[in-house]
Amino acid sequence: MRFDLDLSFGNTHKRSNWELLYPIVGALVALTVRNVCQKYIFTKIGVLLGLKQIQVKKPSHNPVLEKAYSTSKRWKLARVRGLAKQLDMSVEEVQRWVELRGAQDKPSVLTRFCESLWRGCYYGGAWTAAVTIVWDKPWFWDLDQCWTNWDQSGTSDVWWYVICSWTFYWSELVVLHLDAKKKDFYPTLIHHVTSIILLYFAWNSNLSRIFMVGFVLIDCSDIPLEVSKMTLYLGHDKVSRVAYFTFVFVWIVTRLGYLPFWAVKSYVQDAPRILPFLRDYSFYYIIMILIFVLLILNCIWTFFVLKVARDILFTEKPFRDSRSDSSDN
Repeated sequence: MRFDLDLSFGNTHKRSNWELLYPIVGALVALTVRNVCQKYIFTKIGVLLGLKQIQVKKPSHNPVLEKAYSTSKRWKLARVRGLAKQLDMSVEEVQRWVELRGAQDKPSVLTRFCESLWRGCYYGGAWTAAVTIVWDKPWFWDLDQCWTNWDQSGTSDVWWYVICSWTFYWSELVVLHLDAKKKDFYPTLIHHVTSIILLYFAWNSNLSRIFMVGFVLIDCSDIPLEVSKMTLYLGHDKVSRVAYFTFVFVWIVTRLGYLPFWAVKSYVQDAPRILPFLRDYSFYYIIMILIFVLLILNCIWTFFVLKVARDILFTEKPFRDSRSDSSDN
């Protein structure tokens, strides 16, 4: 086995390492655009649709309480009393400080709406662009062609899509650390890091073809999910439920059906059959491991997706994205 991450295999198109900076710089631009859109456009849209812009009162600056809060967001009465005694404050004052600090961390409904609108715009645009790009590509309809003519450079539209997707995941990785910590922080972190590494291989080889197939299958399920969230925040429970069950259907068909049994199967079985030398390169196995990490995450998330669907069906609870709730740990 050769340990070689240069995947050009005689490709006459020599990629510049400077291109690795494109998604990083692009992520900074995307974060700026995200903040501007949420502050000046999405917030106004939410207010026009009936959401209230609530100003959260900030607690007084207290380094001791802030340090204690950073270790645990739920305090027992004994700890509250101890801190009150240490700071010469009343128990009620400490409890009030914790309430204000917790409210500051908890995103408002309007903030959640803006976040979902941003992701909905991205996934909607990205999926539409992906379908437009692959629709006339013969390798989309016959995956064997993803592995033929390996020494040919990818088309510019595929290259740009990979760079833009790379940019988005870099920006989401930053947002993950800036926003309030969520319950699925670590699975999401693993997902984003794994996706960024996989996109490196897509950029550095003709694997961009099979990755484009994956993008078409993956991004489409996120669109009805974000629609379900937005309509829930706006108080349209029935529309939210319809959108959520649409999401469940698309999720199962694409992420549990076509992705593993069509796209991944092509990589695992067809690629080494058409290109036998792939088995001699370590990157082939590295990519396989990373792909299966994503598939395992999909299975884990499917459990929560179906759990929410069960609650909607049998308890008549409105859709609630439990993964987006702030962690109490």
